[in-house]
Amino acid sequence: MNIDLPRIAIEPMTKVNVVMHEGYFSDPYPIHFAPKIQDSVPLTFSGTTQNLLSSSGAIRPECFQKRKIEVAKDLLQQQAHEANTKIASIAAIHPYQNRRGEWDMVLALKVESQAANTDANAKQDQSWTVIAHAMPTDNSLPVPTTWKADKLLVGSFTTNQDANYNGKYFEDDGKLYLIYSKRLSPPTKPARDGIVAQLMQSPTELANKPPVTLLMPNMGANSLNSELYFENGADFKLVETGNIIKINGKYAMAYSTGAYNKTNYKLGIAWSDTFVPRSGSFYRKVLAPDPSGVWGNTKPEVKYLLQSQKPNWPNYVAEQVIAPGVPSIVEDKNDMAHRQGGQGTWHLYFAGYAPDDHPVKANGNFQGNHRRPYYTTIKVAVPDNITVDAASDSELAKWVTLVTR
Repeated sequence: MNIDLPRIAIEPMTKVNVVMHEGYFSDPYPIHFAPKIQDSVPLTFSGTTQNLLSSSGAIRPECFQKRKIEVAKDLLQQQAHEANTKIASIAAIHPYQNRRGEWDMVLALKVESQAANTDANAKQDQSWTVIAHAMPTDNSLPVPTTWKADKLLVGSFTTNQDANYNGKYFEDDGKLYLIYSKRLSPPTKPARDGIVAQLMQSPTELANKPPVTLLMPNMGANSLNSELYFENGADFKLVETGNIIKINGKYAMAYSTGAYNKTNYKLGIAWSDTFVPRSGSFYRKVLAPDPSGVWGNTKPEVKYLLQSQKPNWPNYVAEQVIAPGVPSIVEDKNDMAHRQGGQGTWHLYFAGYAPDDHPVKANGNFQGNHRRPYYTTIKVAVPDNITVDAASDSELAKWVTLVTR
């Protein structure tokens, strides 16, 4: 039995037509606008597909509308061709507007080897992702709709490298960073993927410093069973997405763990007193006691904000949405409270599958193109008289909570 009896008010962002396959949208991520206009533009999300979702006015169910984004990749495609590879698809888009009103975009590109065309022994499915930059080629408002990919930022057209996706810009204390998902092993084995921040000299130039790990799967004696990517014993783990917002001087990272096409995909929140944690530390996950061994032992486990894996663990929502993930925390700045100078309503945005619409492929995974965007209202109460380091897990769990009916 679900230990959380109150029903969480989960709402659809779009109107979905299953027959026409309309309204689906993976990985909604809020677009950053220049501070001088951010309160006057529609709340807009980018995602895994080359589309935007936007809504004017206060947030309500099915209020978001889709708009197409075009990205020309001829220049990078030529570079890939020279490396005997090709750009097979654009895996994600994340436009970003800086404080001067200038636009840049981070792309995740799927790269495939063309060796199989000439070598019968080559693997047919050799593919990986890279992160690239794009510049706008029009002045559409509020977000440009045509772009040109022009610079490889992370990864290689010649070498198959794991991870290198979920790239997005984040500015802190006047410094620009690229946040992305990175393979942290080797030397760490078995494989672990985490979230890193790369300091940038400019939107197209990495600083001459290695990326700093912000969050990763727990290791060693603190290992967490809830972070297993597979439920059959294979020991691969990841945390991904890493959508960060600064609230009352603290940094909240909404993140995902598990497999996006399985029931074990879920979303949590981790905290830090500084954007880049002090040396040797990471963003802090919110833990809860597990005396009954829901996760296979009696060690503390993460108290996820939403999960569809364990009915006897907090915030189980499989009756409403399956595999919730890729979360972001956003204040609704168009509601009346905010416009009158108070705190606006806060929402948690994410993607998942409807319980009656998650087709299963032959390998047992859900069909990713049936993911749809959702939101739920949350209460945000981050105190100013205690640090993340000093707070207990039970105190951290109260800083962002779900609103129930």
